[in-house]
Amino acid sequence: MTRSIFLLLSLTVLSSTLSAQSSDELIGKWEISAYIYWGIPFDPEDDEKNDYIEFYDDGTFKSYEKSTVETGTWRWTKRPSILALGQDGEYLDIEVVELNEDELIVLLEEDGDAIKVKYESRQ
Repeated sequence: MTRSIFLLLSLTVLSSTLSAQSSDELIGKWEISAYIYWGIPFDPEDDEKNDYIEFYDDGTFKSYEKSTVETGTWRWTKRPSILALGQDGEYLDIEVVELNEDELIVLLEEDGDAIKVKYESRQ
C-alpha cells in the first residue's frame, strides 16, 4: 500500500513538472557544456567548446557544430518529452531528459549506445 502511494505521488510530481514546461523554455541559445556517459560528465573537446543550438519562436533552429552551421525546423511534444529536429522533411527524435531556464539535457541513442548531452542557456 505504501509503495502504491509513493508511486502515485511520484507520478503526480513528474506530471506537474512536465506540464509546467512549455516550448517557450526552449527558445534561445544553448551552448554545449558536457557529455554525460554512465553518469560521468566529460568536457567537450576543444573544437566543440563553441558548439551551440539556437531555437527560434517561429519553429526553426540553427546549430553550430565544429565550424559547421545547420538549420532546420523543430517541434516538441511534452509527453513523452521528445524534441524533433528536422531538415528536408525528415525528423530526428531526441528525448529531453531535463529542461529548465538554465539547462537542457538530451539523450542521444545510436546502435544500442546512449549518451546525454548537457547544454547551458546563453539567453
